[in-house]
Amino acid sequence: MRSLIRENMLDISVGGGLLGAGGGGSVREGSKLVERILQFGTSVDLASADEIDDEAWGAVIAGMGSPVASKSNPRTYSPTWAMEALADALDFEPAFVIPFETGAGNSLTPMQVAIQKAIP
Repeated sequence: MRSLIRENMLDISVGGGLLGAGGGGSVREGSKLVERILQFGTSVDLASADEIDDEAWGAVIAGMGSPVASKSNPRTYSPTWAMEALADALDFEPAFVIPFETGAGNSLTPMQVAIQKAIP
């Protein structure tokens, strides 16, 4: 397992913005999301598939909606609350999160949940 620090997250945001070709959030919003993530800690753990137990349950995390709305109402806890509601409904304990799509924001949204829940 390795730790992703601010510089890594900013690089992921820029790379996600290029690969996502505009989908999954803007790089500007991704940079703001990095700063929001770092309000909860200094790094996020990144695990390889080999480091996750075969029986572990995880959640796919993404943000959806209007880019204009996300500027005035940034997501801080809602992705975590959504994952907790899913885990309660399906009766499992999330051990990891993964992104739904490549993008400057959606590559980082799972990291926000990960740092809040202390999971990779």
